[in-house]
Amino acid sequence: MDRRDFLKYSTFGVCLAGVGVGISQQRPGRYIHYDGKYIYPGRIETWPGVDVKFSTCKQCHSDCALMARVYKNTIIKLDGNPYDIQTTQPPIPYATPQNKAITYVGTTFDTSKKPHVNGSHSLCPRGQAGRQTVYDPYRIYKPLKRVGPRGSKKFTTISYEQLINEVVNGGYLFKDVPGEENRFVEGFKHLWNNGQNRFVPANEEYPDFGPKTNQFVAYWGRAEGGQNNLIIRFASALGSVNALPHVSVCELTHHVATNATYPGTNMLKPDQPNAEIVLVFGSNYYEANFPMQTLARRSAEATSSGKKVVFIDPRGGNQIAHADFVPIKPGGDGAFAIGMIRWIIENKRYNEKYLEIPNFEDAIKQNEPNYSNASYLIVADKNHPDYGLFLKSPNKKTIIDEKTKKPKVIEELMVIDKNLKKPTEATSTSQAELWPNGFLSLDTVVVNGVECLTAMQYLWKEAQNHTYEWYEKESGISKLKIIELAREFTSHGRKAVADLYRGPAMHANGYYNARAVLLLNAFVGNIDWKGGYINGGGAAETLDGVYNLKKWPDFVPPSGVRISRERSFYEETTEYKNRLKQGNPFPAKRPWFPFGFGIWQEIWAGTYFQYPYPVKILFQHMANPAWSQPGMGGADDDSLMWVRMIKDLNKVPLFISTDIVIAESSAYADYIIPDATYLEGWGTLGGYPTYPTSRISTRQPIIEPVTAKIKDGIHITMEQFLIDVAKKLGLPGFGKNAFLEGGNLNVREDYYLKMIANIAYDDKHLLKKEGDKFIKQGPVPDADDYEMKTVAEYIKKYPNALKPDEWKKVAYVIARGGRFEDQDVAYLPFGQPEWVTHRWGEKKNAVQIYNEVVAKTHNAITGEKFDGGVRLEPPKNMKGQPLSKIYAMKDYPFMLSTYKVPIHSKSRTISDPWLLELLPGNFLEISEVDAKKLNLKDGDTVRLSSPAYPKGIITRIRIRFALRPGVVTYSQAFGRWSYGSGTWYINGKKYEGDPARNVGIHPNHLMLLDESIADKDGWTTVLESDVAGGMAYYNTPVKIEKVS
Repeated sequence: MDRRDFLKYSTFGVCLAGVGVGISQQRPGRYIHYDGKYIYPGRIETWPGVDVKFSTCKQCHSDCALMARVYKNTIIKLDGNPYDIQTTQPPIPYATPQNKAITYVGTTFDTSKKPHVNGSHSLCPRGQAGRQTVYDPYRIYKPLKRVGPRGSKKFTTISYEQLINEVVNGGYLFKDVPGEENRFVEGFKHLWNNGQNRFVPANEEYPDFGPKTNQFVAYWGRAEGGQNNLIIRFASALGSVNALPHVSVCELTHHVATNATYPGTNMLKPDQPNAEIVLVFGSNYYEANFPMQTLARRSAEATSSGKKVVFIDPRGGNQIAHADFVPIKPGGDGAFAIGMIRWIIENKRYNEKYLEIPNFEDAIKQNEPNYSNASYLIVADKNHPDYGLFLKSPNKKTIIDEKTKKPKVIEELMVIDKNLKKPTEATSTSQAELWPNGFLSLDTVVVNGVECLTAMQYLWKEAQNHTYEWYEKESGISKLKIIELAREFTSHGRKAVADLYRGPAMHANGYYNARAVLLLNAFVGNIDWKGGYINGGGAAETLDGVYNLKKWPDFVPPSGVRISRERSFYEETTEYKNRLKQGNPFPAKRPWFPFGFGIWQEIWAGTYFQYPYPVKILFQHMANPAWSQPGMGGADDDSLMWVRMIKDLNKVPLFISTDIVIAESSAYADYIIPDATYLEGWGTLGGYPTYPTSRISTRQPIIEPVTAKIKDGIHITMEQFLIDVAKKLGLPGFGKNAFLEGGNLNVREDYYLKMIANIAYDDKHLLKKEGDKFIKQGPVPDADDYEMKTVAEYIKKYPNALKPDEWKKVAYVIARGGRFEDQDVAYLPFGQPEWVTHRWGEKKNAVQIYNEVVAKTHNAITGEKFDGGVRLEPPKNMKGQPLSKIYAMKDYPFMLSTYKVPIHSKSRTISDPWLLELLPGNFLEISEVDAKKLNLKDGDTVRLSSPAYPKGIITRIRIRFALRPGVVTYSQAFGRWSYGSGTWYINGKKYEGDPARNVGIHPNHLMLLDESIADKDGWTTVLESDVAGGMAYYNTPVKIEKVS
């Protein structure tokens, strides 16, 4: 018996593998090690034989740095990292030697003043249970090949060499599967075509859509920093632009709205320790968000010291233990926020001095860290060709572009100088008019013969267009509460923050909801201020520095349009221009999303409609759309759109998936590649704006992967698969001479250790305090002898991955689990403005009260232009039809909602028995008011159905306190059918998984589809934001019927 053939250890028992089948099965036992000796989980860090390694968690996307105790290559305990602000508050100084850090337990145990142990380094229950993810008895560890129809869950084990040979060379790979005897499958070799297909159009009619190599499409659910870079490197070397994350299924509309308001960032967060009031729209800090335990700790500490948190959401949840609760109507956030803005404007409670500053240089002179475009003039004449765009100066200006170092012509934007009362360029005055014709006047101002409004007037035009009674009706909250919060929000100077996440954003009209909430911060001018809305400290560079990992010898950048049409403007394509010449370029075949990224549902749509081109190879990593995808997935049902797409052999000729178990989506794969878990892998994980300092954690293998070994003792992983396919094809950037600085890329460590070297040598991003000044840190020091032990094994196995003199600095970073800036540089020193040190304003972009780029972009289906400001509109489908006109409330009187719990993350934690003991399942949750109306009691059985899934599901209900009437909700993570559960076949043998994993409900498949853009056969996508591309989680009407 060896580790290739047996998974011999689990926290819950010995895991014995069925010989030759590539999957493990559970047996009784407890705390038994590989050689049969007992392991004592309580062994501390200083116990002889216990090794302490620093890495990063991945049980959710918070990416908290962790400290692991390992004994004889077995994980016995996971804890937080004392260097990391996410797990330790306050963290220890970064210069603390590792041998002292591993025994750190906190500076004090006095809990009389704070609700947490000061300095204790914690890992939440999900993180603690991570070792059970590693020792899952249903892990796969050998390559699996499909031997039945897609979705039959019939596989055979094959050798790694056969796997590489078949996916590269293609052929009649499934000739033994009925119906596929004569189906020839093109492999990577055919797609690559000795590099020639990088220059052959995939769509002959529209060559600008890109080359044939774009027909390789990779997507992932949770490939984080490092892993995603390697996947992108592979796709780029092959010549494909299609290496795509999962953002639309999570929080995309929030990111797009944030970037449209604060260009250059996708997320800001309250500086909570110093904020006096925080309005939290649809983001429960005590249950989710980034990083959850850090936000929860800071929120609890803030409220315990007298600061105020107001939680605005249809469901109360844990947050209301320490917050005021405003039970808003689903999707009413935009109306609520604009109602506040109306009161703020008409009562002149906004920060006028700040909003009048029209450029960065004058902002700094006036002690402001940034500026806005509130005073910029917008063309208001509907007959003017530039209607809806900023008025440009007739004088063009030439500057030197900071990136290209080449001359660049820019158009100056126009404002009205407040002192001179004359039009001028925004860069030529320090104070510009918000109201050219008097306070609250909507009269236009004529400049150079063109009628204009300022961005402030444009926003006021929308806000005053509705009464407070209308805002009350649309938000479901009384006008008195709207006014009360507007007054209180503007009573704390810059120490008031409005934050949001999925709740307001993930609606069909969520982009404008989110914009409205975000603009509240601009009105008090809190961005970059202590106690305000902050952008965080960024992170050390990973892809550039001592190693340029962005390019490689013989680099040819990929080109064309992504399969999801994200990050591309339809207006710039040959298709648009040709159709415009013919009369009307609308509707396009599918929507285009120039502002979105990681738009899963449009990957499936592009694949199904073969637009902008057909797909040849679909590659999935750590993703599970069959279960997680709203509307198109969510149940074991062949009628669902994702299943229909993936089972169509003409749409998806070859489907390859990496996974650690046979999951709901990988069950459809032609080949499953056994992969490492996060505790067996690498990564570089940046921080969040939840805190103001720079932070990046590193992930390293805590133990060797349990997957099978191939040549040279290397374990099978996702990365090794891509590297070996690349080498077989002869792709540039892999194998010999893969790096510009020299060196080979034969194993994943050849790549990841170079990323950590870039972190170690970064001399641009991190600061340190010297006297009363902040200076650049420069590279990290050399590791001491004790810390060098952390890389001893890597030096032995991968001596050429780094240059000899680089190991000591890489060891310094690995020994601490990353690179963390000390907290004494969080804010500018005493005597300077009360700003955070790392500021969004340093990008020199204006806060976008009005976004011109959005304003000139069309909905590619209707041809209607988007709004550059905010637009109070009901949820609509892609053709602009209000949902309320399509689905009658009398037929579907409830609105479906969903939330996350702090015990489980979205997908993988269902395999962790500890967490199932804490929370073994879920219910459909209903308010006390509605339960009484329907005569329902806790535990009653009901049928839940929607227009998208009229046959519905049967579930039990739970009556929930603090849930808005008219809303029903459920927690994510449950309702599984094939995650080391259910039934599957390997080498003809039937396997039964763990039925405890298949508990609860997951009615994502009830969520609305957009029938307005369906194919003739009915295939379509989930309802989505037309501006951002985010999926609509919260617009589904449902009905409930009691089942006797």
